[in-house]
Amino acid sequence: LTKAGANVLGYGAFLTAVINFLLLAFVIFCMLKALSSMRRKLELEAEKATPPTPENIVLLREILAELKKK
Repeated sequence: LTKAGANVLGYGAFLTAVINFLLLAFVIFCMLKALSSMRRKLELEAEKATPPTPENIVLLREILAELKKK
């Protein structure tokens, strides 16, 4: 068409670049979201993994603190 002298608006390459950018941005966003979710789950599991101190240990620590006061 340009040889025939017609004015051509070449927007195909621009649209292709925009679509490629949007697809790549979406994929990266999904990967980061999944990574963040996995990290949050691991942190929650780590918090649950640490068992609470048994009551007898707490009582022994209180007794030790009282003995140190005397």
